[in-house]
Amino acid sequence: MSDDIFETDEDAGLEEEAGRRGGLLSGLAIQILKWVAIIIGAIIFVVTVVVVTLNILQSDEPVGPQVPVSEEYEAEIPDYDFYAGLDEIRGNTADGQSTFIADIQLGYDEGDTRVQAELSRRTPQIRDRIRRILAESTTEELRPQHEETLKQKIRDSINAIMSSGRVREVVFNEFQVVPF
Repeated sequence: MSDDIFETDEDAGLEEEAGRRGGLLSGLAIQILKWVAIIIGAIIFVVTVVVVTLNILQSDEPVGPQVPVSEEYEAEIPDYDFYAGLDEIRGNTADGQSTFIADIQLGYDEGDTRVQAELSRRTPQIRDRIRRILAESTTEELRPQHEETLKQKIRDSINAIMSSGRVREVVFNEFQVVPF
């Protein structure tokens, strides 16, 4: 009983804590388990994000907004043989402000020897038609923004005199409009 006199409430609390520390899971073990769970959760999150991202990047369907592509760029360009026997064509524009210099080749279906022979036979007529189309045009009409229209006009004019085939494409190797 003499020992009970010196015991205080603080000593009683220490004995209870000592009894708790010796349990199955101490405070240190709980801290270790908590950090292991956080690390495993972080790893699972990172792996999930990587897998989803790779699946999106490797899918066949494009992701996000797509820029529309014109038919001109999507279409496969056919193979043509080109007739280059027209030489350089020179002249003055209709408005008298410029001189034009054109080196033109004509595309036709690959392997079509009849068209090649006809183009060779009709070279003087073709040169004259091209020179006339260019000479009847003004300096403004010969600018690059009107090039496709000009090529179509030349192609249609040449095809009007062809009997054994068609010119499919007109190509300018050189086309200059030089002001006076």
